[in-house]
Amino acid sequence: MKYGTDPNTLSNTTATVTGTSSYSVDMTGLSPATFYYVQAVCTDGKDTVSSKLGIYSTVSTSSGAFRIFFNHDVDPTFAINNYQPEGTNSAVIEAEVIKLIDAAKSTIDVSMYNCSRKTVITALNNAFARGVRVRYITDIDTDNSSLTPNPSFKYSKVNDLGLMHNKYFAIDANSASDSWLVTGSQNFTDGNMVDDFNNTVFIQDQAIVKAYELETDEMWGGKTATPNPFSAKSGSDKTDNTPHKFIVGGTEVYSYFSPSDGVTGAISDVIGKAETDLSFALLTFTQDPLGTALKDAKVKKVNVRGMIENINDQGSEFQYLLNNSVDVKEHKPKGLLHHKYILKDVDSPTKNVVLTGSHNWSASAETRNDENTLVIVGNQKIANLFKQEFEQRWKEVTTGFVNLALLKGVTLAVNNPANHEMNLNITAEKAQNVKIQLFSLDGKLVQSKQLNLTEGINKETIHVSGFSNGEYVLFVSNQNGYLVEKVIVQN
Repeated sequence: MKYGTDPNTLSNTTATVTGTSSYSVDMTGLSPATFYYVQAVCTDGKDTVSSKLGIYSTVSTSSGAFRIFFNHDVDPTFAINNYQPEGTNSAVIEAEVIKLIDAAKSTIDVSMYNCSRKTVITALNNAFARGVRVRYITDIDTDNSSLTPNPSFKYSKVNDLGLMHNKYFAIDANSASDSWLVTGSQNFTDGNMVDDFNNTVFIQDQAIVKAYELETDEMWGGKTATPNPFSAKSGSDKTDNTPHKFIVGGTEVYSYFSPSDGVTGAISDVIGKAETDLSFALLTFTQDPLGTALKDAKVKKVNVRGMIENINDQGSEFQYLLNNSVDVKEHKPKGLLHHKYILKDVDSPTKNVVLTGSHNWSASAETRNDENTLVIVGNQKIANLFKQEFEQRWKEVTTGFVNLALLKGVTLAVNNPANHEMNLNITAEKAQNVKIQLFSLDGKLVQSKQLNLTEGINKETIHVSGFSNGEYVLFVSNQNGYLVEKVIVQN
């Protein structure tokens, strides 16, 4: 094994090993959060062959903290261990990003498709004024109103054959304790932050921030504060030149950049390994291989559910999935479903996977656009937080309850678990009409009735003797709001 930190000078070698077709080599004395280029060399005494040069990262000494934010409410009835996101509105997300920018000591790399938030640019200007190297990359054809007038730092517009569609901030890559990555599906525009549905992930890990810095170097054309358009690469000109596997605070995290890293294959791999369930929320879905992978998962009895915003895109997989009995729904509520995530085996403590980032499931994202994707494996808290987000959006597309407040003056009590009969006590401060709806967890309506509530306690019985055992979701609603309760049928 030959290795080193310079791909052109592999100055180190491991002890010689012998074997037949499988080898194990321990490499010791390595530095933390450092990228090593490694090549295997094999000889039989006459001929010598060498492997392709690979790049790998050692584990950092960072905290490995994850902070998960959504810009809309989630469904806390699906929470376990009192897990809750660190924020569920855009103001909190923006404030936390600006805090990191204000605290940055040496470097800030931003790659953002679109930004209209002057507050973010002002914070970056202030960082640049105090000596922080600020590099900002955006799409060549996108209107970035926040960059007018020109900021004090340099910025570059790239990718004239596709989209520079990344969404990330990579801060203080040279610091184990101060390095932060901020990424997800959200552009920093008023509409995308307030109206549309997005996720934002904060990660404190030097190694993965260094990978994003290396990706920025490639699109920027070097490591300096000024872009070099003659050496900068974007879109299909880029190479697969960053490590992919990281251990962040004990959690496996895989990082991929489009179009060089085969992201569709990584998504397909997640789908193909599902054992119990898959849940996806997507703006755009036109990739045939991924539609086929979901259909195959359904055939294997995996519970597949998903939501798509743009169901009428040319080549959309929406109708194909419906035709193959995959439970997919159009996202109709106000605001774009701008997510690009899929969840696998979400309730498994060790086998769960969350895949998120900027990459829409389209041919453009796979072959032309600059995109970034994270695959987070076996982190029960993160998986559960994304499950809460998915179940809230699923509830909205299934029931039509969107942007409704909790129903005031009405309380709901249910016997739990329900055996043959589900007994409801609904207490109302005044007479009013409500609708009762009972849904299975896959979104199917199994019971519905109208009630005329009188003032005081109202008793109602739902017969569930013929229902399958398991969890259901009960809604009591009218034009003023709704109540929700997760119930268990145990016949």
